[in-house]
Amino acid sequence: MARDHKEGALNRLTEHQCWRAVRERDKAYDGVFFFAVLTTGIYCRPSCSSRRANRENVSFFESAASAEQAGYRACKRCKPNQIQRPAHAEAILRACHAIESADQAPNLTALAAEACLSPAHFQRLFKAQVGLSPKQYAMAIRKQRLRETLVESESVTQAIHDAGYGSASRAYAEKTASCLKPLKHLQGGDGEVIRYASGETSLGRILVAATDEGVCLVEFIEETEEIALLKKSFPSAKLQLGGSDLGRWVSSIVAAIDKPHDDAVIDKTIPLAVRGTVFQEEVW
Repeated sequence: MARDHKEGALNRLTEHQCWRAVRERDKAYDGVFFFAVLTTGIYCRPSCSSRRANRENVSFFESAASAEQAGYRACKRCKPNQIQRPAHAEAILRACHAIESADQAPNLTALAAEACLSPAHFQRLFKAQVGLSPKQYAMAIRKQRLRETLVESESVTQAIHDAGYGSASRAYAEKTASCLKPLKHLQGGDGEVIRYASGETSLGRILVAATDEGVCLVEFIEETEEIALLKKSFPSAKLQLGGSDLGRWVSSIVAAIDKPHDDAVIDKTIPLAVRGTVFQEEVW
């Protein structure tokens, strides 16, 4: 495993927190630390959209300067050497951790008071740095807990309760909680038809899957691993190769990955039925 370089603020983050931020491309950690990839010799900000590296090749750095002193070059995609540490970054991180660890999400007033900011100012800073409001972030965390507990729970009702929902109706009402409703999710997509197709991008091969509602999975993956991933994600669903409409979506996604700053190639009409992590949902 790569040796992690922990200094200053980075000392207050665990290795798991840093790696999770990189996995989820968490914008809240941009400027807090940087990660470098041994095999490429490049360092990035945590939210970089480049293809995810293997954990054993990744090291963490307190600053862009320390990464460069170790011999790494700045990523041309996310330009980590041009980032400035956001105002009140530590306070926003503490708020994220408070929301993640609480059974019931703290209210805006309590979060703002902890950061010594007014509620309105705190909300603006939080949204600017995280990409979600505190309420949206808390909802996303709760949805993520529901997805995780559904896999292990003996019943949907118990999973809903363990995830922090006050009632089953609240869980079912949150339309973005999953591409499948809780019962379907627990049943591994039983009765659902998942269409899939793949494409080649400048960063590697992608797999795209969709339900009747829209795109539910986008992953960088090796060709030999496609079916295994689909069966793991949707163990009880019927899998079939996608048609021409899915092919068009794949082409649009490839174009958006290869030219992320070109609005002309980004198709914002592609329907989504996401079931990703907090920041996967935000990016999608």
